[in-house]
Amino acid sequence: MANRLAVVTAADDEVRWTLDRASPLPLYAQIKQRLLALIATWDAADDRFFTDEQLCQRFGVSRLTVRQAVQSLVEDGFLVRARGTGTTVRRDKIEEHFSPRMNFLDEWASRGLNMRAEMLAFDRIPAPAAIAAALKLSPGTRVRYIRRRRLAGAVPVSIDDRYLPLELAAKLTVRDVETRSLLDVLWRQIQLDHCDQQVEALLAEGELVGLLSVMPGAALLARRLVYFDRDGHPVMAGGSYHRADLVRYAVQIALQPHSDPNLDAGHELE
Repeated sequence: MANRLAVVTAADDEVRWTLDRASPLPLYAQIKQRLLALIATWDAADDRFFTDEQLCQRFGVSRLTVRQAVQSLVEDGFLVRARGTGTTVRRDKIEEHFSPRMNFLDEWASRGLNMRAEMLAFDRIPAPAAIAAALKLSPGTRVRYIRRRRLAGAVPVSIDDRYLPLELAAKLTVRDVETRSLLDVLWRQIQLDHCDQQVEALLAEGELVGLLSVMPGAALLARRLVYFDRDGHPVMAGGSYHRADLVRYAVQIALQPHSDPNLDAGHELE
């Protein structure tokens, strides 16, 4: 294998190799952050990653410190170590599939990803104006506010904000939110019908920078949502902020026959 220290890539240029030895953040954790940024934009011809020796030279630290950082990335699912092939990059992003009963925790586990949800807020608060409007509540009506941070190992992947009417969240516990899908909780009480969602690209700023461990201006995917029951009443609203370097969405759309006379006559849409 060619000496990768001599290979300059766009991703390589973005990594800061100088560590802050006065920082309270351990050196291995700083190295992990820098390597994660490199992995996210890996564009080498193959998947082979730096050797431990190369990383020791680059960061000026001991092999033990490098191995601690690399092993943490292996445990989080971003790198793979194998005898004979060394360390390689796992290129696939975390792919989340939308479905009527989607449960991201179960989905991650089924693919062997070390994922967990961390509770950041579980409060009763007056609904913000936009949420009150989305849930068709009077301004100031109190709702259950839930904020979770989803992590791959120790790496933040997304922030989820959810707002539910108090009557639907009356029996909800912190443990429920950390271990179960909120959709499962709702399905046990009501019949859901559909979800309106909007996805857009945003740049990280404010508190999201720290919560997602990204640099200011990093690309995020923002998802706004409102769930409705079969009577057309909104039952849950909120949004999610995903790191665009780590996550992508997958959606399967059911196509139904239609009676457009132009199409039935063989005309094509352009």
